[in-house]
Amino acid sequence: MVSGKMLFKNFIRYVQIFSICGLCISMSALPALAGPITIYQCNLPPFNYQSETGQPTGIAVDVLVEIMNTAGCSVDLSKIKNVPLARSLRCIAASNSSILFSVAKTPKREKSFKWVGPIYNLKLGLISKKSRHIIINDKQDISKYKIGVIRESAPYSILTKEYGVPKKKLTLLTTDVQQFKMLNRGRVDLITQSNTGAPSMIRDAGLNLSDFEMSYVMMDLDLYFCLSKNFSDEFVGKLQQALKRIKTKGPDGTSTFDKIIARHLGYNQFTVHHL
Repeated sequence: MVSGKMLFKNFIRYVQIFSICGLCISMSALPALAGPITIYQCNLPPFNYQSETGQPTGIAVDVLVEIMNTAGCSVDLSKIKNVPLARSLRCIAASNSSILFSVAKTPKREKSFKWVGPIYNLKLGLISKKSRHIIINDKQDISKYKIGVIRESAPYSILTKEYGVPKKKLTLLTTDVQQFKMLNRGRVDLITQSNTGAPSMIRDAGLNLSDFEMSYVMMDLDLYFCLSKNFSDEFVGKLQQALKRIKTKGPDGTSTFDKIIARHLGYNQFTVHHL
């Protein structure tokens, strides 16, 4: 279950690209790789975040461990690096052997990387303070508001490319902490976030979950593991097959994946209004 006052602590630290250490992986059952694999995570609870002790945790972390084990690998979670999304994507693009999670596979990104997934499907939408009584009935109404959005994120691409929101209406931010602080203080009218991630972020920011609502659902979004393009198709295929296996239900009607979801989604789902 998502909890902890330290959730955002290391996410806002600036990490030098060339100081990132590799993730230790046993290569005995894998195709030959160019070198050690580096694993990055961006802050996206309950899928990936840091626990109170600084340990990487979340749905995607557990899934990564399972599919690596199923593919015949072992991983060292202490080597996973928590880095903002835009910086992580640049690192992955410049690397021969890096993995980032959890990431939306947008048309702009799709050809630049290799992908394993989807890990999970979530609703991506616009969150407001209930006291503002913001009701959005049509996507054309979105441009009336000032929106806080993470720089170079999937929501930024969706707002500008698919919804035609002028860039002058967007306030570009680096972290989820900034998003919720700006929204709570009235500096922006709306922010972009998922129905699964918002509840834990609101609580860990010291805010009241009942003060916020999702005013508009922009899209259902699939999350993936994003891999450097130089990974072999054989390696990517092993991970994809491993993911398929852990999602396969057993005789009891549940799967390993179902059990992972149950461990982490132990809170009430965020209320979605005005759909």
